[in-house]
Amino acid sequence: HGSWVLVRMRHDRNGGKRANWLLIKHRDAAAKPGEAPRDTVARCYPVLIAARRQSYEVLAHATLPVAELRDASYDVGAFLSEIRRQVQR
Repeated sequence: HGSWVLVRMRHDRNGGKRANWLLIKHRDAAAKPGEAPRDTVARCYPVLIAARRQSYEVLAHATLPVAELRDASYDVGAFLSEIRRQVQR
């Protein structure tokens, strides 16, 4: 629902080297009139996570032989085509 942006911050609050991430929900069709951005995220985030989990579970079963991946002629297009073929089974 809607569009999300994941922004990597430079440093953590204490000046350490750990990167912090900021998830931003853009105002769009998913945002209800008068709804605070925090409320929109609270309502939509579980749906986003569930959709991503479902996608990852489908992709987790795709496998490729290592020999194919080492072949220099096996480009990104071939890789994605094979993944799509396996997912559509």
